[in-house]
Amino acid sequence: MKAIKNYKNKNNINLEKVIDDYSGYVYKIIRNMVSNNISEEDIEEIVTDTFLIVWKNNEKLEDEKLMSSYIAGIVRNLVKEKLRVININGDISEYENILQDSKKIDMICEEREKI
Repeated sequence: MKAIKNYKNKNNINLEKVIDDYSGYVYKIIRNMVSNNISEEDIEEIVTDTFLIVWKNNEKLEDEKLMSSYIAGIVRNLVKEKLRVININGDISEYENILQDSKKIDMICEEREKI
């Protein structure tokens, strides 16, 4: 896992490299959060939207932050929103625990990177 600055060329992000390095990571986060509760099409939409957000926020990215943490945050928010849309009249409280577990995974990854 690398800092955001490793993906920038001057002030522009190398989105192709980010996608190559993190598409599997994004997919794994989504799968861990939702199990089989959403379709493959929804998963692909979340993956695409994740990298679109990275690209749109290119100039706002803090160089010293870890790309993995930034992407994980985006994915969590997109999954949460997708689950709300799917269960618009339902209760998503059961998913909140899954989201908390995902945050723990990010913390463990960050600690390993520091070591």
